[in-house]
Amino acid sequence: MLAATQIGKLNSSQKSAMTKLLNTGNKEDLIKVPGSGAKLAGAIMKKRPFKDPEDVANVEGIGEAKLKSLIGCIKNPSAVAKKKTK
Repeated sequence: MLAATQIGKLNSSQKSAMTKLLNTGNKEDLIKVPGSGAKLAGAIMKKRPFKDPEDVANVEGIGEAKLKSLIGCIKNPSAVAKKKTK
């Protein structure tokens, strides 16, 4: 699966940051991820807790493109700060 390959490229601190965002991020934090919105943020919050970052691939609405966006935000946190929420 491409998702596992992409997440596998993250270092341990990036994987930890991704798991932390998935498990503790509020709706506004999750909406800031490019390609996400309130519906996806809610779906992520309902599937908590995530033991591993790969588990997010089981959330309805998370496909390869959204997973890449999430990984990109972990690699470049300043990109998340630039997205405005409604």
